Amino acid sequence: MDAEDLMPCGLCPVCGEVVDHSEAGFCDTCEAPFHWGICGDWVDGKHKCDRCRDEVPNAVELTGCEAVRVE
Repeated sequence: MDAEDLMPCGLCPVCGEVVDHSEAGFCDTCEAPFHWGICGDWVDGKHKCDRCRDEVPNAVELTGCEAVRVE
């Protein structure tokens, strides 16, 4: 892991904790960094934090090889 990976890139809009580049995803909706796989993931083929995913009606979450409808 490079030192750059450990540099903070902002606060997670879901949990409020600092996100560093080694664990970051960047939301396609609000553009904020989030903890990848913990506070957000792929939704409809885009990176989404859980805060923005919850605002999207009938969103589809990609989990492995299956699509799962998020209610």
